[in-house]
Amino acid sequence: MRIYISGPISNTKDFKERFARAVKFLSTGYPTATIVNPAALNDVFTVKKDEVSHKEYMNLSFHLMEKCDFIYLLKGWENSAGCNQEYGYATAKDMICLYETN
Repeated sequence: MRIYISGPISNTKDFKERFARAVKFLSTGYPTATIVNPAALNDVFTVKKDEVSHKEYMNLSFHLMEKCDFIYLLKGWENSAGCNQEYGYATAKDMICLYETN
């Protein structure tokens, strides 16, 4: 089982912390699952962030999602263009959608 985390990243100062909390929460609730954290992609690139386009990040995200069974949507996903694209991909792929609550 693989769970992809989807949450706002652009213009969100604490996105790394929010994704880290989600990883911890999901690892506890689904101890045998592989948790896919796309926020870690920011650490993969050694170039300036502005040199990697939003479209390139999204393409990488879709490749990661391709092998996942679940999507975990963090609060505020509805207001993020990227998260909406991921949600659309997930529903088209019949992934199970989980939503962050309190």
